[in-house]
Amino acid sequence: MYYANWRNFYDTMMEYDLDDNPAIMKAWRYLIAQYERPYHNLEHIDKMLSDLETSHYEPEDKRSLILAIFFHDVIYDLTPHCENRSAKAMKEYLDVLLFDYGTDMLADLIESTDHEDDCYLTNDELAIRCLDLMSLAGHLNEFKVRTSRVNEEAKMLGATEEEIIIGTKDFAEKMLAKPMLFPFHPFHQHEDQARHNLKWLLN
Repeated sequence: MYYANWRNFYDTMMEYDLDDNPAIMKAWRYLIAQYERPYHNLEHIDKMLSDLETSHYEPEDKRSLILAIFFHDVIYDLTPHCENRSAKAMKEYLDVLLFDYGTDMLADLIESTDHEDDCYLTNDELAIRCLDLMSLAGHLNEFKVRTSRVNEEAKMLGATEEEIIIGTKDFAEKMLAKPMLFPFHPFHQHEDQARHNLKWLLN
């Protein structure tokens, strides 16, 4: 899986006509180091990339969307707005490499995964939001495995059992209160299953 992810990352970076392979490799090693977690890991990244392909959505800027997916969870802890710090970390690693192109669009894509209001998001920003939430969809048994990994990660980050139980309930209720979990049409089909899975968290 790491190799497949690496090829995807490297091929995407090379679309920018870069000639600095050591710098690309340095960014890749940084990604591997950050994604050694039970849930927010390269398997999660791989699933988002796979879900992007099977959605048949044609991104407005595919290479930026792919790089944003790779970097969107490099910073993850129990504090709010990790996405903003992930965007900052991305800029630190890619600003020099992508100087001629800029990384502001990448930062906007990463930060959009934390936005509450969908009204002002671009299609690519809506897509990465939906891709990040695809962990809520799929068969209930798969959802249970992902939930277990999320809880394991929370424990590693210092959360108590009580905090995890309360946090899980609050999260499920917050998500179920949304008019739509997947407001972007390429992902509408996952709405019912995701809501079914979230209701299981409240049982």
